[in-house]
Amino acid sequence: MRSLFGYLRTRDGVLALCLVLASGLTLAFFTWRTFVDLPPRQYSLDFGQARWIEHEGVSPCAYFRKTLYISGNVERAWIEISATDQFVLYVNGIVVEKDLFAATRPAGIFDLKHLLRQGKNVISVYVPRIFYPGNAQLLVRGFYATETSPLTEFCSDAGWKVSKTPDGIIGSYQWFDPLLDDSLWVEARETVSGEVFPTIQPVDIDPRIFGIRPAAVWLGPKVSGALDATFESVETLPLAHGATWLQVAATGSYDVVINGELALSQARPQQTKLPFAKLSPEAGLASVPRVDIAIVAPARPATRAAVQPLNVGTATSAPTLLVYDVSRWMGTGANTIRIHVRCEFGVPAVLAQGDTELSGGAIKTFSTNAAWQVREQMPGGASNGKAVVLGPYGTQPWSVLPQMPAGPQVLPAYDLRMLVERMLTIVLIEIFVVSLWLTAASWRTRTRGWSYEQGLTAGALLHLPTFAALMLCWLLSYDVRFSNNWCFTPSVAREPFTSALSRAPGDECPNITPRIGLAVENRRFHRGYAARVLPAFARPKHDVS
Repeated sequence: MRSLFGYLRTRDGVLALCLVLASGLTLAFFTWRTFVDLPPRQYSLDFGQARWIEHEGVSPCAYFRKTLYISGNVERAWIEISATDQFVLYVNGIVVEKDLFAATRPAGIFDLKHLLRQGKNVISVYVPRIFYPGNAQLLVRGFYATETSPLTEFCSDAGWKVSKTPDGIIGSYQWFDPLLDDSLWVEARETVSGEVFPTIQPVDIDPRIFGIRPAAVWLGPKVSGALDATFESVETLPLAHGATWLQVAATGSYDVVINGELALSQARPQQTKLPFAKLSPEAGLASVPRVDIAIVAPARPATRAAVQPLNVGTATSAPTLLVYDVSRWMGTGANTIRIHVRCEFGVPAVLAQGDTELSGGAIKTFSTNAAWQVREQMPGGASNGKAVVLGPYGTQPWSVLPQMPAGPQVLPAYDLRMLVERMLTIVLIEIFVVSLWLTAASWRTRTRGWSYEQGLTAGALLHLPTFAALMLCWLLSYDVRFSNNWCFTPSVAREPFTSALSRAPGDECPNITPRIGLAVENRRFHRGYAARVLPAFARPKHDVS
């Protein structure tokens, strides 16, 4: 121990200790991001038979239009889109999304069921080329289904209209207006992206969610007058499962508690204005002054056993079905899910559906149903029992609900827990790495005849390839051509530990100096590390098996 402290007072000792601690810190970071706090999931969009389209001439910016004729009420509809540098998406004259990502091809997936209507619909996209020269290009794949027709696909192809300027009939409508006559626009030209490495950006939500029609029902309390209700169920997941997404819509603010931990908190009711809703009240519906507040109340005084039908004061807006990633809270086996809904007035109602990815690409679904329990609070008492089914998904007056990915949840309790877990991970990994360093130096002193200082120096230098390789992997995660979590996989995080522990004593040559033996071992380490880590580039992003 005295020789160790004396060695650490020298310049070589300080450099060796810094190198070991830096290597341990890097390993701790990879371990934490791989097993404790995973980065947000990303999914690559499948554009199928869609083709890149552009204007036939030189066009640094372009305006695209596609007309759809739909025969009935839309039940499901979504669109996948990518473009060069930037795009602005309009549906029936309404701005859906503006996306910009420097020097890449930004992409997105958006729900359209509340924007499409029976009859003529126009999808319009403005694409400017900003960062690099060349033609503005667009890639689109979309789907829609009505109550009486199967899923219909539309793609970007030569059937789209395109113009280099926002032209139409002079003195008429704007270029994205559905009433604009685009007969003078030219047909788009199919082309290729021309990229050696595709730069289409991934999205933060599983695209399959938009293709699944929710099987959930609206649940409410048993007793009329309750403004505060907690809905509860237990859902079981198998051992091999992947991401779990939870969709929630409610008539008030809500909190979601999974396995006793606060997972989600929505402080205000999320409403989406329905652009084609009737402003005049229909028969049986009472109008309210503020269209941004949906008042849900029983149609008549209800008893404990009576089913409370939904009766909404205005249909110009609908609750938004927000999609959350709850994978970190859902585990193997039984999971308790509680949704606490609070309303200032009206009935606290909720609709929720969960989708879990299983091995082989299958999806396991659970949703609110008649088996869910409810506990409600009201002036003068409380009750509990089976929740009351108010109606299935798609019930009037809201019909189908708009779907939207929810932003990342920032909860104080979660932030504190992550800070504690991060510090604990760093401390444990650093202790392990330093202990391994000292143990290896003692072993070399006893078996190789080196001095203790030589063993410490050689051991510290062995951490250099590990540190360099992990730093390279981390920097490559910022490359837009790769997923942001490609290197935060168990194989990459485990490799430095397994490589250090699996080196046999015979790997070192006792007949040469420590520095030459170190160089030989470093070359072997690099070959083994590259053979195990580099194949991670080719692995699927979400291997749930």
